[in-house]
Amino acid sequence: MTSRTRLRRVSQADHDPALYGSSFADVYDNWYPPGDTGALLECIAAFTPPGGRVLELGVGTGRLALPLADAGYRVVGMDSSVEMLEVLRAKDPESSVEVVLADAGDPATWPAELLRGDHDCILAACNLMLNLSSHDQQRSCVEACAGALRRGGVLVVELDDLEPPAERGEGFALSTALGSDPVVVSTEYDPESGSVLGHHIELHPDGGSRVRPWRVHPVGTDEVTRWCEDAGLAHVATLPGFPDPGAAPGTPRTVTVHRRPTGT
Repeated sequence: MTSRTRLRRVSQADHDPALYGSSFADVYDNWYPPGDTGALLECIAAFTPPGGRVLELGVGTGRLALPLADAGYRVVGMDSSVEMLEVLRAKDPESSVEVVLADAGDPATWPAELLRGDHDCILAACNLMLNLSSHDQQRSCVEACAGALRRGGVLVVELDDLEPPAERGEGFALSTALGSDPVVVSTEYDPESGSVLGHHIELHPDGGSRVRPWRVHPVGTDEVTRWCEDAGLAHVATLPGFPDPGAAPGTPRTVTVHRRPTGT
């Protein structure tokens, strides 16, 4: 690590919902190329036939949303990052995915039309739920999703099964699978916020570097299931996570599906 490398500590107070997008939008598709979306499409089709309205939270560059649109779904993609949505728009000149700039963890930022209760499926895949800054934001997101679903609609949540934060220490690891330059990944547990703070540090051949900060707030499947049930959603399935080339090696993922009852 060179003297020009500086790690910016990200605290709870200055948390930026667009942090991940501003850090990774320019390299996301290169570092995490699209993988096999067959399992995702099969899961969505099992609960929502093509033609249904799907809202993807944390749509990013469209790695999942574009295949869903190609499969015949009417897809709305929400993200808090202007940079991520710009990449998606460039990849989708026909606007097959309707994009919305809003913070999934702050339903007050959601456009009113997203809260009308007419979505057949809401998808929170990959690290979306973990990227929200607190349990309060995660729970608020679940509650807003419950109200935004039509009767009979489903909320599909994918979670990394992270080890408890108290068991995590500070550390550095060298990743050789991202881009062309070496990348050092630093992590630190912040006991004040309960979040894991991290940086991807690119080491360039000229001795320079690029620091890409991020944070995740661990949450368990049991907690999300409880929030769903408190919001009136019924658990209908627990499935393995979807294949993802960007997932951390050795970190299992779980998908839970909850349905809004037809009578509420």
